[in-house]
Amino acid sequence: MAFPYIQFLAVQLGEREDRRRARRNLTLVRRNLRDTQDPFSVTDIEFMRCYRLNKDACQDLIAQVEVVMINEDVIKKIPPFITVLCALSFFASGSYQRGVGYSLMNAVSQATVL
Repeated sequence: MAFPYIQFLAVQLGEREDRRRARRNLTLVRRNLRDTQDPFSVTDIEFMRCYRLNKDACQDLIAQVEVVMINEDVIKKIPPFITVLCALSFFASGSYQRGVGYSLMNAVSQATVL
């Protein structure tokens, strides 16, 4: 009688491992996309649409905020400029659900933004 239960557990463990592997792969893809992206390479109009600031003002803001973030000794995997751009995207759209978590320009998950 225990044999079907053991088979069931084996299937459950296999499915859990598959989900874990898929999540890990998605994380690696996002990290690669995030590390290779250059949000400043898009057109000025697209940049303004996404962040509501021009590129020069955004770079000035990033430079000012980056100093504070580095001084706090907070080690994060996400570079400070991505964090600032995520915040600007949130302020521009008013929502993290679609504007930040879904945008390929930011390439971070919704959980990261929260």
